[in-house]
Amino acid sequence: MAQWLSRLPVAALADIPFERNSDGFDFDTEIILQLHAAGKTIVETAIPTYYGDEICYVNGLGYAKDVVADAARYRLRTLGFGDGVGDDGEPYELKLTDTSSHGRLLDLLRHAPPGRVLDLGCSDGRFGALVRQLGHHVTGLDVVKYEDVGDRLDAFIEADLNHGLPSELGAGFDTIVAADVLEHTIEPAQLLSELIGRLATGGTILTSVPNFAHWYPRGRVAIGRFDYDRRGILDRGHVRFFTRRSFERMVADVGLAVTWRDVVCSPIEVLERGGHGGFGRVAGLLSSVDRTAAQVWPTMFGYQFLYALRPR
Repeated sequence: MAQWLSRLPVAALADIPFERNSDGFDFDTEIILQLHAAGKTIVETAIPTYYGDEICYVNGLGYAKDVVADAARYRLRTLGFGDGVGDDGEPYELKLTDTSSHGRLLDLLRHAPPGRVLDLGCSDGRFGALVRQLGHHVTGLDVVKYEDVGDRLDAFIEADLNHGLPSELGAGFDTIVAADVLEHTIEPAQLLSELIGRLATGGTILTSVPNFAHWYPRGRVAIGRFDYDRRGILDRGHVRFFTRRSFERMVADVGLAVTWRDVVCSPIEVLERGGHGGFGRVAGLLSSVDRTAAQVWPTMFGYQFLYALRPR
């Protein structure tokens, strides 16, 4: 391990959490994967090696098993499962397929007359920029101000939704988009109540929430493995979980009515994430089956629920 670290630039080490790695012989595999995930350039340099008379006691099968496990965890990490090796601080991933939550919400706004739109949890503003291209005036709000977000939107406010809506936000929004946001807030009912007061007359709240009754978290809980992933329903940033019934009960309790509801299926396209091709035909078949299952049994196979809400 000491030889590895001595040949790595300090700046490269500062960008990866190498302290989380194994103390075993698979440390080199883990740090290579971390450097790759961080976008670093890796080159191979030949050096003379002299082993002398020492005897190596490495368990070859055990070492091979650890390397394969590290690579598998990294691959799963690129798909959003588990923590794997390394970490990132990337903006929220924008999903714009016809069957994704962002794609469906954008389609609703495409058919709405131009108006004032509030994009809660706007991330780097890429979704808001697409809404803006439709003729809407878009104000974004997020706890982090990403680079260039102010250039993509008409206005941006940096604020933590867990502290309530900021006064400078104003009111009179024709549409408020809360896509994959409510599950990140400690008091989602309180936030929805505050949003009602920021709507214009006849305004609508568009929201998407993950379905905790989906077969994946159900199965995890059933086998006693309730832990978090990097993305998805069990995203490590989620602090509240919803089923369709519990969410609609909360909506009714705060004085909102459901005017439209839909379900989206699992994001099968993540099989292509990380630049690994070859899954196109399989992903298409799985996606078709999953879409059908989500329509037939939405509470079991629905990955997310989409809603249009208006004050009663």
